[in-house]
Amino acid sequence: LSRPVGGPVWPGGPGDAHALSPAAVDLAQAEALLTQAGWARKAPEGPRWRDGTKLSVELLLTGDTTNDRERTLVVDTLGRLGFWVSARTGDRAVLVDRWHARAFDLAFAEWRGVVDDDIGDMVSTGGLANFGGFRAPTIDAVAAALRASPTPRDRLTKVGYLGELVSEQVAFIPLTAPDPVGLVHGRVDGLVVKQGWFAIRDLALEPEL
Repeated sequence: LSRPVGGPVWPGGPGDAHALSPAAVDLAQAEALLTQAGWARKAPEGPRWRDGTKLSVELLLTGDTTNDRERTLVVDTLGRLGFWVSARTGDRAVLVDRWHARAFDLAFAEWRGVVDDDIGDMVSTGGLANFGGFRAPTIDAVAAALRASPTPRDRLTKVGYLGELVSEQVAFIPLTAPDPVGLVHGRVDGLVVKQGWFAIRDLALEPEL
């Protein structure tokens, strides 16, 4: 199960703070912006062209089929907007090399972080997961302050701010995050989930009937 997300920050997520709203999708506005930029179609359903150049992107994909639904949706949407999408599939090691070499237009990447993880590694200068080579002094400063904060409570405000900066400045589009569903025995009492967490010490087992 998965759900749309606006970034790597949500209650109980890798960045444990308030959730960011998923990016709005406005295909009509996207069409208008492309036309305004001079990209026109030669046929109603065909790709867009400008000055003899076709509007094309190379998309890197792994062979993993876990996110096929999201991939198909993105590729189909780009096609509807007039992009010619050339998909390149390979194993993860090859694709990571191309990511680090910046040898791609678009790429699907899955990042798996634990709760209260260091999301700065994905967006700060020189971060191992910063595949796009993004650099921003403001984001670097907040990421450094986040690493220096000793407790989750200290990190709460900073990671929320970092999430907002990422959504405004970093050239990636968050798609989905896992949306797990918990199964709890009927005898468990006192379970209260707050921001994706619950306190084990508050739980009790009701007597068997």
